[in-house]
Amino acid sequence: MRVKLEKLESWIERNHRLVLTLILGGSLFLCLALFDPKPNCGGDNVVYITLAESILRSGDGYSLIFTPGEPEPYTLAPFGYPLLLAPFSALFGRNLIVFKLLSLVFTIGSVAIFSFLIRPLFAPLTWAALTLAVAFNPEIVNYSHWILSEIPFLFFSLLSLKLFLVSETKEQEKPGHWFWLALASTAFTVHIRTIGLMFAGALFIYYALHRKWIKLVLFTLCLVLLLAPWMIRSNLIHGNGVSYMDQFLLVDNWFPEKGVVSIADLAGRIKFNIQVYSSRHIAQMIVGSGYETTNGLALSAISVIAAFLIYFGLLRNLFTRTHIMELFAISYTGVFLIWPEMWNDVRFLVPIIPLLLMYLVDGASTVICSLARKLPAHGIFSAAIALLLAVIGLGAQIVRIPANSQMVSQYINGDRYAGYLASWRHLFEAADWARENTPESSVFTVRKPSLFYLHSGRKSTIYPFSRNVDSVFAQILKTDYVVLHGLKGIEPLETYHRTTIEYLEPVIEKYRYNFKLAFQTEYPTTRVWEVDRYWNKEKELEKLRKDSELDPSDKAAAMGAAEILMERGQLDSAEVFIQRILTSHYGSLPDLLQITKLYIQHENPDRAREILLAELEKASSGTLYAILAHVNKALGLEEESAWCLNRAFSLGVTELGLTAIGKKLNIELRAAEDSSKAKK
Repeated sequence: MRVKLEKLESWIERNHRLVLTLILGGSLFLCLALFDPKPNCGGDNVVYITLAESILRSGDGYSLIFTPGEPEPYTLAPFGYPLLLAPFSALFGRNLIVFKLLSLVFTIGSVAIFSFLIRPLFAPLTWAALTLAVAFNPEIVNYSHWILSEIPFLFFSLLSLKLFLVSETKEQEKPGHWFWLALASTAFTVHIRTIGLMFAGALFIYYALHRKWIKLVLFTLCLVLLLAPWMIRSNLIHGNGVSYMDQFLLVDNWFPEKGVVSIADLAGRIKFNIQVYSSRHIAQMIVGSGYETTNGLALSAISVIAAFLIYFGLLRNLFTRTHIMELFAISYTGVFLIWPEMWNDVRFLVPIIPLLLMYLVDGASTVICSLARKLPAHGIFSAAIALLLAVIGLGAQIVRIPANSQMVSQYINGDRYAGYLASWRHLFEAADWARENTPESSVFTVRKPSLFYLHSGRKSTIYPFSRNVDSVFAQILKTDYVVLHGLKGIEPLETYHRTTIEYLEPVIEKYRYNFKLAFQTEYPTTRVWEVDRYWNKEKELEKLRKDSELDPSDKAAAMGAAEILMERGQLDSAEVFIQRILTSHYGSLPDLLQITKLYIQHENPDRAREILLAELEKASSGTLYAILAHVNKALGLEEESAWCLNRAFSLGVTELGLTAIGKKLNIELRAAEDSSKAKK
């Protein structure tokens, strides 16, 4: 066995170029087999594309063009990645496939540079297996077709590492051309993503620890000079008004009213991030996203064990050689562990996945060999573990190829939204409607403004994250349409839906007569509301002087009339308009919820209960039972309320939906407590 392994090692050493070519070919095949031609739903991709276009435009500077008004100077993401996209934008226009292929090229290049980086560190068989593990890693393959900065950052950070190591080998004391190349590559890495400063910091520490003062001084001074223009611009130009420090200091960026992070909050954040990355994201890094919901417990166990082995391998190498790679890995890891927990994601791991896999292999082989002391620490076990990682990554992705091929086929045949979740498809359908049915000058308020702009060509902005309904409404009045994105019931998107519930829905509720429904999709429903800046109660009171002036087909006017009449104490007259809504318009669930709220506000919940019971005789609905549960609660009918609550849950109402109804009716209903009161 040993002789065969030695022959295999020797063959790989002699034919390492061929081996690397075959690995890169396999990586290219896998990336193409899982290629997704559609835009990613994050929205950062559109930011990078429009920034690249702004670089090519004269007069606008480095700016965003999809927001209302004049192009807005951008100061958050540096210009490195848009600069890479700009030549291709100039040659091919806004061609997403070309941009995606650029990411694929950087992916293959990253695998190649990593193989050059580790070849002096490992035996040939381990080198080949570890390179294969990186080439077949599910997350690296996944990001190979996204228009995001992770893969270019991975490429240039690995290139900087390699150039630095060559410089250290060939230029011991006096800086030569390899040093200057490493410096230039490091500066560009920082200009791709600001977290590249952690690599620069690692180099600074390395030079200081090894007392290479000439290189330290030259590196520091030159890097400061190279980074200064961007830093000065970012500080002088207010731009979009957001900085990474602002994001770091807030407890929750989606809910700014929670305030600034404290020392205790920071400690809790670090603890939470360590738990999540160690128990979830490390497993996602190994097997890819999507498996954690079906094999949650097993993957969590694997993730924790793998995380321990990575930390062990990293610390072992740090204390035995204090290499620049270890310093970079530690400084980079430290940043995402202190970053707000709302953003923890496997995406943060992508730029250091090759290093993490290397430490995983080293840590695991060291542990195994310490249990069997006669075995070499970096012998067959290192290669076997690396090969196992490659096989796991390949297996996890091969099963996805048929579905991906079907999606690509549907896309080629004209279904631009093939493979999207229904909620995203409906948002893009709303954008298509906007492109075909609104003036080019129209401005939209929407949760995902960059994505909406990409599909609609209409300038878009996000609503302010504020519970001050009037101030949010004042901002919305500056736009022409509001998009209420239907994200209910889809767990990865619940954060977006929470901000919609907290900040946007209360505005539409309070000023509902200022919004006219212009378009809506199927469930999960995305609605487009046209903003009416001129509606007011005085105008509607004027209409009420002559009932005939009120258009019977105008449901919003009928609801407004009912509300105004109730406020004036004319309940019988208000009932006329409510019946018009229920009969002429067949009272949709939002209408019934609003009617219920009106009766509760004007201390007549009994009438609301009568209407709901009558509607339930026509058709059974979980939402109607949930509304009725709240009304029964208001009337003190505890057992009836609990029965309706259980019925609502059995018909698919979620805790989130129940909370939204209670918030609208201003009635607190504790699901677990109240449902336990139901009669058996």
